[in-house]
Amino acid sequence: MSQLLKDALPSARQPGNEATPGGNVAVGRHHRVDYTAPLLELDQPRAKAFHAVANNAEHEPCFALVCDPDYAPRLELLNSMSRMDRLPLMIPLDWQSIFWPPADAVRVVIIFTRPLGGRIQQRDKDEFSLFKEDVLMDRIIRPLINLLQDFQARGFQHRNIRATNLYWADETQQEIMLGECITSPAGVDQPMLYETINSGLAMPEGRGRGTPADELYALGALIATLVRGASPGREIGDEALLQQKIGKGSYAALVGKSRVTLKIMELLRGVLCDEPLERWNINDLMSWLEGRQLSPKQPFLPTKGARPFNFNGKDYWNCKALARAFSENFEAAREVLNSQRLVHWIERSIGDEKLSQAIASTIKASGASGDQAVGDGRLDRMVSRIISTLDPMGPLRFRNISLDVEYLPQVLALRFEDPEFLTLFANMVGYRLPQTFVEGVSKNRVNLASMRSIFDNITFNLTRKRPGYGIERCLYQYNDYFPCLSPLVRDKQIRRANEVLPALEAFAALGNHDQEPLDTHLAAFAAAHTKSMSERVLQALGNRDDPVMHNLGIIAFLATLQDTYGPQHLPHLTRWAGQYTGPIVQSLHSQKLRKILADNISKALASGNLISLLQVVDDGDLRARDERGYAVARREYAVAVQEFAWLEQGGLSHPDNVNEKSRVVAAVVSGMLSGLAFLLMTLVFLF
Repeated sequence: MSQLLKDALPSARQPGNEATPGGNVAVGRHHRVDYTAPLLELDQPRAKAFHAVANNAEHEPCFALVCDPDYAPRLELLNSMSRMDRLPLMIPLDWQSIFWPPADAVRVVIIFTRPLGGRIQQRDKDEFSLFKEDVLMDRIIRPLINLLQDFQARGFQHRNIRATNLYWADETQQEIMLGECITSPAGVDQPMLYETINSGLAMPEGRGRGTPADELYALGALIATLVRGASPGREIGDEALLQQKIGKGSYAALVGKSRVTLKIMELLRGVLCDEPLERWNINDLMSWLEGRQLSPKQPFLPTKGARPFNFNGKDYWNCKALARAFSENFEAAREVLNSQRLVHWIERSIGDEKLSQAIASTIKASGASGDQAVGDGRLDRMVSRIISTLDPMGPLRFRNISLDVEYLPQVLALRFEDPEFLTLFANMVGYRLPQTFVEGVSKNRVNLASMRSIFDNITFNLTRKRPGYGIERCLYQYNDYFPCLSPLVRDKQIRRANEVLPALEAFAALGNHDQEPLDTHLAAFAAAHTKSMSERVLQALGNRDDPVMHNLGIIAFLATLQDTYGPQHLPHLTRWAGQYTGPIVQSLHSQKLRKILADNISKALASGNLISLLQVVDDGDLRARDERGYAVARREYAVAVQEFAWLEQGGLSHPDNVNEKSRVVAAVVSGMLSGLAFLLMTLVFLF
């Protein structure tokens, strides 16, 4: 995680952000929010609006947006956008993760500049007054083009350009303000109207940050909406609008027979071109603003067949529309692809022999036939690859999943609590479809190596079935600012590894110690964001067959976090971890050393320091002493057992033993008598 992200969001545990009796809570250093005063007219799809005031009365009008905890906001944009105060944009003024009394939990709250003239369009299907060309040019088009030029220079996309997110900044409605783009993931809230065909084919969670060309397309859709006084396609729905875009082109689908001036028509044809490489760029727009006439853009339509392809009772005239239909019904597509009908249609009706051969080769290489192919997923893999071959510029599609492959981790984060999705995700990754996709149909991407590395790492994590890995590691490894979903800390909305121990300390203070202080989410979250977490600790943590190693792993994991991030005093959590020292003490053989270890553990628990506790329970010298003493005891015991067995077998009274012992005794007695006789003779001689 970058330093920018580390500093982007102050901790919820800052002095002064406690709720006051009047319903106010502090956000950052300069603002307060009244959680009893909602502003429904300023609500966003993933955030609720509330009245806010600056501590300094001279500050500009503002309001607060409280983010939905289930959708990770784009907090990485906060610092950059807070410095864009000279642009027609809703600017973040202050932000903090605070305890939000209405939810009785921590929430991300962001203070924004407040528009005073209302939204241009309240809801997507609402009608509003038409804009005259001079008003449209001077108050909307020109400011927005300048804004997008600044965005492109800074290297990020807004992804929330739409009429319902466009405001009048002032009460006289002379200046516009483009709404915020931070409270929800990129592209999630955009209606189909504002998305390119390829982006619209993806599920909302899988559209991603997009490109500057996508931003200009959204600008074109916005202008098409403003000149009509209503959203194009509002009567027919998103899917029908998408099919019209595919069949007729975006310009025809969105502008149609609307009465627009030649100047605006030229702009719309340029930015609504469906070929990204042919679409106007920001330099073309600046030239157009200066009055230069640019080459007219013709509709970019997929090749239409001489005859339609009938699938599920409907006729499809081009490969892109057919690929969409296949992705909506994998089961029916599997039946079609087991025949040669598609290959023949592409060859004879579309007239693309190269494509028909590619389809035939993919079907043959998949080996997808029979019941076994259904059971092992080969048919689903084949359908996914055929869809990508038919529509190489579209998203990766696998049953109910459709996404820009680059944003696979984001989709996982937004759909993580959907069990059906997780199963499909695991299958898709297990079949290596992301790798196949980027290698086969995405060669125009500049970051292929990086994407391939990410997908390989996700595949690796999924195959490791132990704490710190698994699908939880996939979730946190590439979603830097996604909150930890562990039930132990979920209400705290922790987004950084240095917040784990304070959150566990608060949980431990409640006295609920019936479970371990670590679960799969906490282990993966901390391991993903802590470089100092060793593989040896994770191995010990996952060794549930050996209670001693597992419990040592728990303590070592927590101690590593404390050593890396602090704080140094965690009395409740240390006592909680101390509950897992019993098997470690009992693993010693010496009663004396057990008592020494138990006494040392008591002292460590009193210190409230996990590092001290780890040093005590993982004392190599003490364990070596125990092993040496145990080895001596085992040798002595073995000798004693051998002698006892000899006695039980009658060894003491055996004739051979009696004779041997008799000879020894006789020799000893004889020697003693000889010595005594010699002594007596000596005495007689002397006296």
